[in-house]
Amino acid sequence: MDKKLLVTEIQKVVATFKVEDRTFDFVCLEPIHGSETSFILNIKANWLNTYSSCYEAIDLIVNRLYSILDKETLKYINRVYIVDEI
Repeated sequence: MDKKLLVTEIQKVVATFKVEDRTFDFVCLEPIHGSETSFILNIKANWLNTYSSCYEAIDLIVNRLYSILDKETLKYINRVYIVDEI
């Protein structure tokens, strides 16, 4: 999958949060050790800090990814990481 297409797909997910008044301060796809097929989705948003654990926040993001993206796209996202500092 072309990285530009993957970015477009991630933007769809981000837009669904924006509709709920939940914006992100930072969203970035980072290739895993130079790979062109496996990425870490790095995100930062103050509203994610309201969850009692990082796992709950990641679970929310992952569930949204699975509800919007198809299997083909999901296989390129290896991990979701919540960034504390930019």
